[in-house]
Amino acid sequence: MLTKQLRDLERHGLVRRQFFESVPPRVEYSATELGKSLHSIYKLVCDWAGDKWGDVAKARHRYDRIAERRRPATHTTGLARRIEPTEREDDNRVK
Repeated sequence: MLTKQLRDLERHGLVRRQFFESVPPRVEYSATELGKSLHSIYKLVCDWAGDKWGDVAKARHRYDRIAERRRPATHTTGLARRIEPTEREDDNRVK
């Protein structure tokens, strides 16, 4: 998942990928100039998340409580009742 996201960011020109042939091999990512131009937007989102984290946590808790009530009750009724055949196949053959 992370690899796919990083490759998407690279494709869009937001990050640069640098591969190092070493043992073990390693890869480093860095922001391109285009990626750096988004810094102020990222900062706003991070600040918003920090300010609203309590509200987000309350909303998640409320959602989880409601979702729990919506789930169908699951319970076991014990072993399934076995249905015995009333006649055997041998008894139905024409003689």
